[in-house]
Amino acid sequence: MEPKTINSKETKLSKIEFGKGYWVKVKDDVTLTLGGVEKTSTTPLVVDGKWHLVGSYKVDDIDKFFKSNPKITIVWKYKDGKWEAKSSNPDIQDTLKQSPDIETLNYIDSTEAFFYK
Repeated sequence: MEPKTINSKETKLSKIEFGKGYWVKVKDDVTLTLGGVEKTSTTPLVVDGKWHLVGSYKVDDIDKFFKSNPKITIVWKYKDGKWEAKSSNPDIQDTLKQSPDIETLNYIDSTEAFFYK
């Protein structure tokens, strides 16, 4: 399938780069199938106090992820129309738990993208 451009501000996507996250907006339900090699949480992440969107990164245990990445304070993902989040900062985590619209994030599958700071 040839990549398509919807308007002049959008670019064609011909490959997915490891470590970059992609937010895909579509008008109808579609299945997007990608091939490649799964990466695990041993791959280093950029930590610079800014928000990052990352994909192709598997995290089986979010608490271990925070211990291995002590400078990362919060992680968000969007799945099935719902936001999930977890923070290593107890005050932020308490605020997240009080929100009925945010579920607790426990893991990240390699097929999911996530935001972190």
